[in-house]
Amino acid sequence: MPQMSDESEGIAMQSIVLPDSLDISYAAELHALLRDGLEAGEGVELQAAGVSRLDTAGVQLVAAFLHEARARSLPVRLVEPSDALVSAAERLGLAALIPAPTGTP
Repeated sequence: MPQMSDESEGIAMQSIVLPDSLDISYAAELHALLRDGLEAGEGVELQAAGVSRLDTAGVQLVAAFLHEARARSLPVRLVEPSDALVSAAERLGLAALIPAPTGTP
């Protein structure tokens, strides 16, 4: 899972690319990466365009991360969430945390 810093807006942003398969088999590794992002105290950008398969554990992990980052007042962006991720979030009642991209019905 590649990471990089993006300081294009003057804010240090750690970029995390979510895997194509966001499921329980990858949850522990992703949890550790997301936890490290929170503990760094920097903003985090989640690249979510490639997520094509996921389960409840994966969606909950992303939603919990977004919630916690906002609670800590850390800048956080969910970039290009895939249709699969948005649809799963809607089914689980998490659309407020994982919304459809702007301009999407």
